[in-house]
Amino acid sequence: MALRANTMQHTCQRHRCNQSGSRGWRLARAALVAGLSVALVSSPGVTDAASPQSLAEYLAAWELTAKSWQELFEPVGDDGVPDLSPAAGRVVVRLLDRLRAAPLEWQQAWAADAVSLAEHPAAVCLQGCVPVRLAGKVTDVQRIDLPAELAAAAGRGSLGIAKVVPPAGRPVWVMVPDLPSRLSIGSGLAERGGAIALLVADHVVADSGPVPATAAPPPLVAVAASLSWWPDTPLSRCGMDAGLFDTVRDGRPLEAAEAEAFYAGLAASGCAAAAGDKQPAGRSIVPLLDPTRNWFAEHRGERLTIEGTARRVIRVPVDEPLWRNLLGRDYYWEIFVFVATPPLKVAGHLQESYPVVCCCLDLPPGLPQGERINEPLAIDAFAFKRYRYQTRRGTAANPQGRPQEAPLLLAATVQWLPAPQPLGLPAWGQWLPAVAVVAAMGGLLWSFLRAGRRTLGEPLPERIDLPVSGDDEQGAESAAKPPDGRSLTC
Repeated sequence: MALRANTMQHTCQRHRCNQSGSRGWRLARAALVAGLSVALVSSPGVTDAASPQSLAEYLAAWELTAKSWQELFEPVGDDGVPDLSPAAGRVVVRLLDRLRAAPLEWQQAWAADAVSLAEHPAAVCLQGCVPVRLAGKVTDVQRIDLPAELAAAAGRGSLGIAKVVPPAGRPVWVMVPDLPSRLSIGSGLAERGGAIALLVADHVVADSGPVPATAAPPPLVAVAASLSWWPDTPLSRCGMDAGLFDTVRDGRPLEAAEAEAFYAGLAASGCAAAAGDKQPAGRSIVPLLDPTRNWFAEHRGERLTIEGTARRVIRVPVDEPLWRNLLGRDYYWEIFVFVATPPLKVAGHLQESYPVVCCCLDLPPGLPQGERINEPLAIDAFAFKRYRYQTRRGTAANPQGRPQEAPLLLAATVQWLPAPQPLGLPAWGQWLPAVAVVAAMGGLLWSFLRAGRRTLGEPLPERIDLPVSGDDEQGAESAAKPPDGRSLTC
């Protein structure tokens, strides 16, 4: 099969960072341009992904028809897991391979055309290879071991099988290549799940005889490319299939296989902004950075809140129509936020902050945009992966740049925390302080001049009489009279 890829732009096309104080910050321009590309598989009977075939036509090109397989399956009771004969196992493996190899656009078209078993007879869907939409409670999850010869052909040692019980109608055993990794194995479950499936067996007309009217209808058997699982989490309550997280790989750039999980999670974050429990705002991101802890494997999709300083905000276009439809828009925002950390040694450099990449749907009004900003933010987001990129900060061993990893988060928006601004004055009011100073100085000068004029204008006395005591009165009179008998005057 030939592999074609339509490359789309994604986050971090231009990153600059310098975490040493001498050169200032610059986050290297990461190589994510080809990160989220769409893989389109061409195969016999598959000519153009832009014009999808029906599911029946697609399977017929591989000589897979309902008549060729439906008699290969043994009848199964309500409580039993279907057993696969060697012939039935080979058909199931072929069907699963063909369903997974179909272009993603075709799978989306089949999902849009899928019918409900509550409204369409199972026999019609089975004979016509009509895709059916299943949704309900997953009550039983098991694995079916494949014989060695079949396992070698299938490339896996087992298949997953889950019993989906819809609110109304017959239960269905759904066989899939893989089960969601975090979905429990066993019976007595009550998980929300479903699939876009193809019916392969209906045992109502089994040779065991007619089914009593009061008896519960036996389950149907179907195959599907994947099993959808919606646990009780904020993202899944908004329609995010938690099984998509199994396509995400930590410590790597964004890859084509992760595109659906990325856009589905970003779209679900829009309606999950006010749902679920928040983590403390000051939570340390060190566990998210440490590869030895493998934090994302256990907490992917978990909600957390962090605070930091945004250094870069850019608008990222979404070029692929498939992802535009899933996201509901043709762009999103990418923000690089530096979060305070305890002292960390990264590539031989000591630093007290670390970058976090946040992809969000909307920005708060007035938030500056561009390659070099410095704005405080609080982010209420969902953990996606530990993302690896290449910086431009070269080393002796790698002059082209060194690899670095950063948490990648998905959010509806961010909270801008700008510093309080002083009370603004009109243009003419900016002169008030200067006018007030001039007026004060003029008043002081006027007061000083007025006081000076009042003091200097008073006439001096012609004679100063010095007071004397009674004992010295006679002497004073003698002393005060000069020999010529005149008074002492000034």
